[in-house]
Amino acid sequence: MLTGEMIKLFRICLGWKQSELAKEANVNQTLISKIELGERQISPELSKQLRTFFHLQGISDSDLLMISSTLKQARKNKKGVE
Repeated sequence: MLTGEMIKLFRICLGWKQSELAKEANVNQTLISKIELGERQISPELSKQLRTFFHLQGISDSDLLMISSTLKQARKNKKGVE
């Protein structure tokens, strides 16, 4: 299951702003913000669209969780180095 935290992480890793992702997904930037903050759920249609955008189609939920966890740790480690 794609979560708001995962969306934010993948978006940041790609160097995209919320507004850029929103434009690409053809949704309002406010919706992306609320999803990332956990204030809104991701519709099945948007989840499918974002999985495609982030090249995550066909990846299981458990693998998705592992990938996001690894990216989160890598970002945390990078911040500690800077």
